Amino acid sequence: MNVVVSMMAPEGRKVYHRPDCMYVKRMKPRNRMTLPRKQAVECGCRCCRYCGGLQGEMRRTEQLHAWECEYRMSLDYVEKTDTLYVRTDTGCWKIFSRRGEDLYLLYHRNTYGRSMTLEQVIQGAYHRQGDVKPSETLMKLMRYIADHDRAKRIIRDDYRKLPQYTKRQRKYYRQAERRVRRAEQRQSRQRMEDLFREIEAKDPEMRKLAFC
Repeated sequence: MNVVVSMMAPEGRKVYHRPDCMYVKRMKPRNRMTLPRKQAVECGCRCCRYCGGLQGEMRRTEQLHAWECEYRMSLDYVEKTDTLYVRTDTGCWKIFSRRGEDLYLLYHRNTYGRSMTLEQVIQGAYHRQGDVKPSETLMKLMRYIADHDRAKRIIRDDYRKLPQYTKRQRKYYRQAERRVRRAEQRQSRQRMEDLFREIEAKDPEMRKLAFC
């Protein structure tokens, strides 16, 4: 992600902004310098308090509404904890910034029901989504959540329909395959146990043989 820095700001007080920040519009074009966010951080620039972080993202209401419509999700921002909660048909997530950095971390709720209120969602236990690196933008995380939900819907139908083009997709495929196999093994054992119980119920003498 590219950011904008004022070349007129004194050393030690330089701040980087998103290109659409209102403070960028106040800069004279010749005083603006565009560079990657990572490079700005390495040069000692701080994140703008207005456009940076989740609070800055929440001001982009049109983009938030577009995500809700496109990905069929509900977004709730809790200012007190500077946390964004994302709810979909199949899961619940929370996003917040890493302390001292303008990078977003993604956490997945351990259990979730569609009827849960925001208060219930906030109190629940979450785990870090290990295959998602800290992200400079919310867009990447929103797309990940949408892809994750799409994969879960496919698995419910038939995991063999999952795409396998990328390394991450192949990983999901193998995980889904293992889960299905374990479920089939459990079902097979359960059917066998049910059959034995049925036989024992019809012939009590069979119970004695089971312990021989």
